[in-house]
Amino acid sequence: MTIFNVAIPDNKTSFFLQFLELLGVEYKKEKEDVYELSEQQKKNLDNQEDLPLSEYQDNDEFLSELKKEYDL
Repeated sequence: MTIFNVAIPDNKTSFFLQFLELLGVEYKKEKEDVYELSEQQKKNLDNQEDLPLSEYQDNDEFLSELKKEYDL
């Protein structure tokens, strides 16, 4: 038996599962949304706890600025 570990886009999952069933494949569906932070990233997040709310920038504004800056 050969074992494969594949990542399937969410919009193709249904098709892929049907294809596996046609082949008679045994499968285990897993969705992996696990992210590991580095120690430096954890320290940066810990240091941000004491920032006043007024220091934070609105996400939509920030995204708009990035789009302008990089012509997206």
